[in-house]
Amino acid sequence: VSYTRQPAEAGADYEVFGPLSVGAETFWDRWSYRNNRVGATDEVGLGALAELDLTHLLKAHGKYRWAHRAVEDYRSGNRAGNPEAYGLANFNWADRVRNRFDAGLRAEMTENVFVGLSGLYQDDALGRDERFGYKNMEVKGVTLDVTAAPTESFDLSLTVGTEERVGRIQNAAKDDKFNDTTTSFDDAWANDNFSPLNYWNTEIKDKTDTVTLDAAWRAGEKWEFGGGYSLSYGRTSYFTSNPNSAEARAAGDANGVQLLNALARDWPTVLSRLHELRVGAAYKLKKDVTFGLDYAFADYMLSDFANVGEYVSGTNGGENSTRFVLTGADKYGYSAHVVGAKVTMRF
Repeated sequence: VSYTRQPAEAGADYEVFGPLSVGAETFWDRWSYRNNRVGATDEVGLGALAELDLTHLLKAHGKYRWAHRAVEDYRSGNRAGNPEAYGLANFNWADRVRNRFDAGLRAEMTENVFVGLSGLYQDDALGRDERFGYKNMEVKGVTLDVTAAPTESFDLSLTVGTEERVGRIQNAAKDDKFNDTTTSFDDAWANDNFSPLNYWNTEIKDKTDTVTLDAAWRAGEKWEFGGGYSLSYGRTSYFTSNPNSAEARAAGDANGVQLLNALARDWPTVLSRLHELRVGAAYKLKKDVTFGLDYAFADYMLSDFANVGEYVSGTNGGENSTRFVLTGADKYGYSAHVVGAKVTMRF
């Protein structure tokens, strides 16, 4: 399984007048695959940006980018070499339209204190012409950072951020080919394994709050020490629904679906914690040569209902693939220790 990637970008900036600059950009990104379930993806995009010095102490910036990704020769499922369900599109290869906005302010409060506020909004429309799969991802985030230099040899920074991702998936429970003769609602899909009377959709809301504290201290002309700590607290909530429950009930299905395996149920909230600790030291061997050592420790903990006992959506026993929402979520967490060395030379 191989691929060839060809990216290209072009941009221009223009100073309208002293404090205001504007810019424009365009890009093209093509991935060509071999021996895979997709032939190629082509993405093109346009962007605009602006930077404004409101005062000599306050600066603002904003950026907008639009992108469209088209897919060539996607091999749909339910065939040899692709076990995916017919009509299901892998979201990494689905047609996509992206709109992204970034904006921020940076203020010099005093000679040694800087405050920054930034935000982002991104909306991805995925596989609009596909029947099932990931259909939409919406991202919102805000970050506040404060940097201070109490002395010439000591720097301190604090960053607080929050991000929310909302994804929407269209699903269906699989059954043998079946057509409900009491309604014409499912007639168009009578020859496949996915009746619209068994559709079930999921909205996944993932919110992460992060706090980061970093410090750097320069001891004389030779030594520099640094360190930092980050805590990320995540909460993932699931909201399921049967979009065609009214039609199913009208056809005589009291539960709003033909198959109980397709019945939308509430899923428990998933919690996660990520702690990261970083320390390092650097020593200037010569004027242009610096040697450094770094150490990082990370500890991740996950509380996932898929790990805690059996949880099924619908029936109370047997195999049920609808419970595996988080792919690969079969571990409670991990701990990692990383040690690194670096040499910096200036010429």
